[in-house]
Amino acid sequence: MRYLFDCWEEIARRIRAAKDIRLYLDFDGTLVGYRPRPEQVKLREKTRAALRRLAGHRCVHVAIVSGRRRKELAKLLRAPSVEFLGLYGWEDVDRVSLPARTKLSLGKVRRALRILSKGMSGVFVEDKGISVALHFRNASTVVQRQAHERMRKIVRRFRGELHVLPSHGVWDVVPNEVRGKGAAMRAALARVRKPSLAIYAGDDVTDEPAFKVLSRGITVLVGEPRKTHARYRLRDPLEVYAFLRLLEAELL
Repeated sequence: MRYLFDCWEEIARRIRAAKDIRLYLDFDGTLVGYRPRPEQVKLREKTRAALRRLAGHRCVHVAIVSGRRRKELAKLLRAPSVEFLGLYGWEDVDRVSLPARTKLSLGKVRRALRILSKGMSGVFVEDKGISVALHFRNASTVVQRQAHERMRKIVRRFRGELHVLPSHGVWDVVPNEVRGKGAAMRAALARVRKPSLAIYAGDDVTDEPAFKVLSRGITVLVGEPRKTHARYRLRDPLEVYAFLRLLEAELL
């Protein structure tokens, strides 16, 4: 894995040669920094403007692939030309349907997790409607371990309908229909009917399946170095913004 800006000439050549560019971006940790609670994040206006300009380019398609819900992403970004793939790429329309049994199981898990989180410092539940997430980023290692063990026992009872997508500081209980960002990227590529260059940037372990699927494209890990399927690395959301501006300049 190499620092992206050190390899810009080789990346720029691929960008200039591409007739169609598919830009896929994670949101939290990639376009915005992490905050104690998900509702506290705010996208920088400069980043929003860059995304709008790129999405308006005739050769570029921009999509946000996030664990957040689609409507929430649309509200945070306010960029109508950008595609929003919520709940790890599974939610690509505003209304999704789930089997009655899955809804019932989600309700039971939601109630159990709310009870679990009480009295656990730094742990809280986020209800996404069609998933329920347990946040523990601000909890101690001991509390995280306790929460994890108790959560595993809860979810195990509903393996026929639900599973856990773990990420940095969050365990998201999702329907079994939600297969993660790798499956979402395979589906997205299948819809593209012409040669294209895929660019994907993300910071989380949930982005690793997407890096693997898009191995022929430009894959970028955001954050500290680690074992990854990504080919390049950027340090933080500010460097992601700088990358977006460089990409924009190559397309002029």
